[in-house]
Amino acid sequence: MLYLIEKQWIGKRVIIEKNVLKLLRRSALFRDLDEQLICDVLESAEVISFEKKKVFRDDELKESIFIVLRGGVKSYQVNPRSGKAYTIFLFHPSDVFDIITFVDQEEHGVIFETLKESQCLRISHTALDRWVQQEPRLNQNIISLLSRMFLQLEKNTTDLALYDTFTRLSKLILRHVSIKPRIPSLLGSKIRLKHIENLSHEDLANLIGTAREVVSRHIKTLKEKNILETIEKKHHIVNLQSLIDHCDANM
Repeated sequence: MLYLIEKQWIGKRVIIEKNVLKLLRRSALFRDLDEQLICDVLESAEVISFEKKKVFRDDELKESIFIVLRGGVKSYQVNPRSGKAYTIFLFHPSDVFDIITFVDQEEHGVIFETLKESQCLRISHTALDRWVQQEPRLNQNIISLLSRMFLQLEKNTTDLALYDTFTRLSKLILRHVSIKPRIPSLLGSKIRLKHIENLSHEDLANLIGTAREVVSRHIKTLKEKNILETIEKKHHIVNLQSLIDHCDANM
């Protein structure tokens, strides 16, 4: 009996490690790196499960980076007087946070919180620093990762400055379609959203820098225009072409 339990546990561990290995290879941080280094990461890192709305402490982020394995995490800042929040990034499976703190070793006043029950791979700064010294391509991956983050911040800043809230919401939805948006054969199909399909109106509002009531009004408009529908609290695009046309007309 003990042997059977042990065998089941080992089998489960192998499955977990295979899934983690797959996500590590997909991760922008460890992509295209030597297989031995990936195995070293898997050996040194720790898989941790978190409940929904888990807020990461500053000391956790000063000592480790995290790779999302399951679920999702958001980073945001809050105005202490008004309570208004702005979401800076969403992190999904294979995404890395907080790589900026690893680079500059400074606290940024950014809050990291799980969007749902999540599982992350925790990697210590000490171990990551050692691998950076050993593998130059890892350093290149970090620079590439930071560049993509800065590019996203640039796009978000431009949207906030140049477009109205309805267009910002439309662009947010378009960025998260689960297919390539200009495939003609799929423009008339019902399309699910990726990563934001079950976010609350408040979470969507925090992503585009507006109030929950404004997003609720815009979603109502999108439904009236037969562009969007909600099924079991998940948003789906009904008319992708209309959404594309609106974004193109306001670019």
